[in-house]
Amino acid sequence: MSEVTNTVRFVLDGRIVEVKGERRTTTVLDYLREDLRRTGTKEGCAEGDCGACVVMVGELNASQTGVDYVTVNSCLQLLPTLDGKSLKTVESLKVNGHMHPIQEAMRDCHGSQCGFCTPGIVMSLVNMTQTNRNPSRLDITDALSGNLCRCTGYKPIIEATHKACEHQTALHLDDQADVGLLKEIKREDQPTLSLEGELIVQPVVRTRKGNEFVSPSSVEEVAKYLIQHPNATLLAGSSEVGLQVNKEFRRPDHIVYLGHVKELKAVQTTPSFWRVGAVVSLEEVMHLVKTELPDFAEVLRRFGSPPIRYTATLAGNIANGSPIGDSMPCLMALGAQLILRLGSKTRRVGLEGFYTGLKKNVMQASEFIEAIEIPRPQDGQYFVAHKISKRFEQDISATCAAMTYQIENERLSQVRLAFNGLSPSPARAYAIEKVLEGKRIQDVDPTQIDQAIAQSYTARDGLRATWAYRSLVARNLVLKFINTHLSEVNAA
Repeated sequence: MSEVTNTVRFVLDGRIVEVKGERRTTTVLDYLREDLRRTGTKEGCAEGDCGACVVMVGELNASQTGVDYVTVNSCLQLLPTLDGKSLKTVESLKVNGHMHPIQEAMRDCHGSQCGFCTPGIVMSLVNMTQTNRNPSRLDITDALSGNLCRCTGYKPIIEATHKACEHQTALHLDDQADVGLLKEIKREDQPTLSLEGELIVQPVVRTRKGNEFVSPSSVEEVAKYLIQHPNATLLAGSSEVGLQVNKEFRRPDHIVYLGHVKELKAVQTTPSFWRVGAVVSLEEVMHLVKTELPDFAEVLRRFGSPPIRYTATLAGNIANGSPIGDSMPCLMALGAQLILRLGSKTRRVGLEGFYTGLKKNVMQASEFIEAIEIPRPQDGQYFVAHKISKRFEQDISATCAAMTYQIENERLSQVRLAFNGLSPSPARAYAIEKVLEGKRIQDVDPTQIDQAIAQSYTARDGLRATWAYRSLVARNLVLKFINTHLSEVNAA
């Protein structure tokens, strides 16, 4: 690892903020409220669900002439991840004594009552209008899908957004003062950020108090550091680690932030697959696949709100290994491959063979996911997916199913089907695939699917659904997939 630099630097409203000596797991929200006294940003749930803590985080755009912003849940983001970036809070919106048009319209349209949720709502809407100044109702509701309001309902908030968008030029945040400052604090030619624990010198021993946070700039540095510290915690979007910090009070000894590793942020497109780096966000993947795999894109849209999608990564969802992880059934049905790295060596593992049990996988100590290769649909191949949850948006799955298949001589062929929520980890449904393979759609017997489910899985009730419900839904999703295809063919 490069020379130690124990200072986090970020840009806030036209000035550089330098932070030294803070606990490495301090959240952005806590620092804003307790140190900067920016109390407009609120804590509601501390787990990324309510949106009261939403702020905007920006990085220099590709041409280095402006700042590209995304919304984030500041309750989940760790303070050192702000290094080299720009931050905007609700207090940032006041310019020359005037409120932002979104704020004025929220007031005029009575979009706020108790006001606790309002700052986060305003930040979500302001961020949206930086790139979309004529939003549809769907655009607005998607932008607000991670913001809960218990007082007004959303009608006046949506009306306020449309009203604010009448002031086209005033919507844009002036970020020119931040551009030069972001270039100044950029770490390209400076030491890799490494925040060591406080050195305590005692009569007999020298020890470190607190955890270490490192932010490598290359994949080689990541691999080397993990060889030295095989139990280090990898941090990308922080949607999981931030939750552990807030709810379980975890303080990992070694945190490796991957957000500045260029190789892991890259996306490569070939005629047969997309190669997605380990730090590519779910939002980027959603836009990458939406034309060719609209069902996959819709599953990702419903995975979480924009602040979650902007930060959470596809590799993080895979590595976390939740039994109800939403991306994995889609990737398994497509035949995705993982590129795993250990030191200087890499190997390929099919995602369907990655998991060995509940949150267990085949990765060795010090090994990590470098990239995911997602096959693109080929001629004659169909892909379908659907997620079932209690709420339509931003909710954990009862189950999610995905399937690829072809039709040869009016019969199902090359069927690949995968589910989450039915077993300790997302998995292929080989027995159901066998039932479907080679059959005409109209000849598929639902009772055979039921039998395959009963033989393949252990019946277990869960917090999200009973086994009776899950197994019935699993059967019905398969029937939905194939019967929808048959209806479309008949209609044509």
